[in-house]
Amino acid sequence: MLIDKNQVKKSFNSAASTYDSNCSVQIHSGAQLTALLKKTKPEADTILDLGCGTGNITYLLSEKITSKNIYGIDISQSSITKAQQKYNLDFLVKDFDNLSINSDIIFANLSLHWSPDLTNTLKKLKEQLKSNGIIAFSIPTQGTFNEIKNSCAIHDFFAASAVEKTLAKLKYSNIVSKTETITKNFSCFRDALLSLKKTGTNYTPKSNSGLSTKIKSYLKSNTPFSLSYNISYFLAEI
Repeated sequence: MLIDKNQVKKSFNSAASTYDSNCSVQIHSGAQLTALLKKTKPEADTILDLGCGTGNITYLLSEKITSKNIYGIDISQSSITKAQQKYNLDFLVKDFDNLSINSDIIFANLSLHWSPDLTNTLKKLKEQLKSNGIIAFSIPTQGTFNEIKNSCAIHDFFAASAVEKTLAKLKYSNIVSKTETITKNFSCFRDALLSLKKTGTNYTPKSNSGLSTKIKSYLKSNTPFSLSYNISYFLAEI
């Protein structure tokens, strides 16, 4: 997938000031993933939170999982600045695809799909896990944004089964997965698109060659509109 990390960074930098008031889906999935992780590994020496954004879930992790060190990591300087203003934790501006920190837990809430090569990213992260380490991540999967897939350029979301097969192929063990659908309702289509922009998730590697007739009609409409998120959760050990 031809993802431009500079564009990803630009989107999240632009959204840093509006993210916290629009991130209900991210908060929900982060809480769900944390709860799953706690059942399997309630304590660790070092935790990495990849794609931590403004730090909300990093803070939740610090409250729920006992650890000596926890690092929130994000490509967006503006998001990290927000996180540092809110929480007395360690936050680093780094690209998780160019990371070299050994840890017991690698945690990633709705962030790994921004990698240009998910298989290679999961392979590299496995190499950075300590013995008996665990990776816990959530990722939007096929079915996400079905309402607009035929009229807008959207992300090419993986099938949950494909992600699980990739983990197995990379020799991760004790793989646990589950998927849920979250539907978010908006007053109109324009507000739905605006919500994506306000969380920095509006970037797509695909390009639009102008607005389709359907999109133009959506933008003129004040009819309520919904967006569906298929969120898949994965835990895997080495």
